[in-house]
Formats: sequence, structure tokens, C-alpha cells
Amino acid sequence: EDADTALSALPDHQVCRIVYEELALVPDAQIARIGAFLGAGMDETIIAKACAEVSRKSVGQGRRSLGEKDRGHRLLSIMAPTLIKFGYQVEIE
Repeated sequence: EDADTALSALPDHQVCRIVYEELALVPDAQIARIGAFLGAGMDETIIAKACAEVSRKSVGQGRRSLGEKDRGHRLLSIMAPTLIKFGYQVEIE
């Protein structure tokens, strides 16, 4: 959250925010957006090369890796305010 606070103090044109899930799910669009932000000319070949190793498999893996339901529930209840602040839906069962 400290990093977000510091970045929020900068002008919008100096900050490019990337959502991990969007990068994993639609990497070509996100890489193109990063390139545009940096003012770098990126053709489809460069974008495809940058996306070659991106995998969707890891999306949601963090929650699954918590294993034990009680441990995951405790951690999620601690993290909930920050997750909500960044636009994630939080469901604590």
C-alpha cells in the first residue's frame, strides 16, 4: 500500500498500472499498452515474443496454495481491505 500511495502522488502520465490477472489473461493487449506508455514502437512480432512465456496457469494459484481452509480464511480476512482497495472481489466463507 505504501507503493500505491507514493505512485498516486505522481501525475497519471508517469504511472502505468498493470493488473496481474489482466497481464496473464490478455498479455498481448497489456504488453502493447506498456509499449505505448513507454513510447516504444512495438510491432506484433515483438509483442508475441514478449508474451511467449506468459501463462494463465498461475492466476488464482495463490489462493489455492493456501491449502488448509482455516489458514486461508484467516489470511484472507487480514488481506481483505487491501484487496478490496485494488478492486478484487473478496468472499470470506
